[in-house]
Amino acid sequence: MNNLYFFTIFLCCHLCAPVCANDALYESLDPTSISEHLAFFELYPDTPAGKKSLEYTWKLITKSKTNLHDDNLPPLSFPDSIDSFIQLIQPSEKKTADTNGKAKNFAISPEALQLLEMAASHLPNRSLKGYKVQTQEELLQLAPHEIDVASALFLLEFGTDETAKQKRGTYEAAIDLMAIQVLARAPMDTSCIQKIAAINELIFFEMGFRFPPHSTYSDSIDLFTFLPTVLEERRGVCLGVSTLYLAIAQRIGLPLEIVTPPGHIFLRYKDGLEEINIETTMRGVHIHSDEYLGINTKKLKTRTLREVVGMSYVNQASIYLSRANWQEACASYEKALAFMPDDPLVQELLGISLLFCGKEKTKGRKLLEKAAKQPSDDAVSPDILVSDILTGNVDIESVKPYFMHVDETRKSLEQKKEALLLSLKKYPKFRAALFQVAVLCLQLHQPKEAIAFLEKLHTLDSGDISCEFYLAALYHERYNEPKAVEHFAYAEKIAKKQSYYPKQLGEMKTLLSCSN
Repeated sequence: MNNLYFFTIFLCCHLCAPVCANDALYESLDPTSISEHLAFFELYPDTPAGKKSLEYTWKLITKSKTNLHDDNLPPLSFPDSIDSFIQLIQPSEKKTADTNGKAKNFAISPEALQLLEMAASHLPNRSLKGYKVQTQEELLQLAPHEIDVASALFLLEFGTDETAKQKRGTYEAAIDLMAIQVLARAPMDTSCIQKIAAINELIFFEMGFRFPPHSTYSDSIDLFTFLPTVLEERRGVCLGVSTLYLAIAQRIGLPLEIVTPPGHIFLRYKDGLEEINIETTMRGVHIHSDEYLGINTKKLKTRTLREVVGMSYVNQASIYLSRANWQEACASYEKALAFMPDDPLVQELLGISLLFCGKEKTKGRKLLEKAAKQPSDDAVSPDILVSDILTGNVDIESVKPYFMHVDETRKSLEQKKEALLLSLKKYPKFRAALFQVAVLCLQLHQPKEAIAFLEKLHTLDSGDISCEFYLAALYHERYNEPKAVEHFAYAEKIAKKQSYYPKQLGEMKTLLSCSN
């Protein structure tokens, strides 16, 4: 339960108290909380304390407008009912639903929207060209630093007709109000570190944004990527919550870097030697950059705002791909490619999806060839899936099991393993499948089988650092030190060739030296 819930219950228990008690309750309000003061006014609208709370709310909302002072504040213009206004920043536990059964928490009057637009008109994101674009074509013509990430995503999701504009305005108002709340606690002239602390406090603790349960997000990662669902549900995967964080940061003048380890995203504030990472799946805590590096990840890639927009479509496409909805996957990867034309992973996945569809095979193969020519500079060992396809180690039909969805159930893992084994029976040199089957064996607690498949991969290709490291670790666990040392030597040689020595490799070296 959030703080406002307990606060509202506390207020309700005092509805019959004398008027002087209202004054005491008013004095107990958080002097920086817009939602608390609005809730107090809603409960006591006709009391002096209630009216005072409304006036104070208006001062908090306009606090960041440095050219406004008590003697020239715009007149109060809250709508008669401010319930929907409160919903923007503190949604009700009870949700109504539209005709499609989708939750809809954001219903706000035109008067309230006009009020918020006036209060937020000075925010830094208003000066971005991307804030005013009305078509995807205009958006694609912008330089990355000109993009307003929230406006871009709402435009692409809702479109441009009048109904769409109203939806976009409502969701943007929700983010505006969140930014205004942050500025009430950390004004424009405060340090960036204070602004980060204020955003963390608001979205992770007061508003309760969380990573969704695995059973929920594994089937709906696309929904929990896009801002509307993130705002409505107060749940989001790393990309979804990071996008919201960026949208607020753009509104309060907080410069952030976007960093993407494989399969993940986090944000970073950097000022000279000072570096603060913001892990949005862990309530904004700082995790040292080295912790994101892995045995096959030697470098962390930074992204532009344009790429962030494209990454939302990549997440959406991944769901279609895992469900064998090839046409939909192609469409989503095409959208992503428009924003990430030089990204080798998008080229690879679009190329494979086109081949799966059985159409535009020439285009699909050209995309794979293009991806193969620009290997990722953040990986130690190159991607073997593309190489397997291009060299004929596997046909496209036998690649399909590689993308099968798995959940936390044993049955799901076994089904994917069996499907991949059929592919390997036909194409025993399908290296990517050998590695994936080995990983599935480990998840199924079958280490002996995992070793067998990894050894087959080693025989075909001794240049995959992940394979060699896994073999060294597995042999060490089974007290076969000679084999562990042998495969450790392969892994170490690969790493040194890339001028990179992973922390995990150093730890393994210590273990092996202690056991000798």
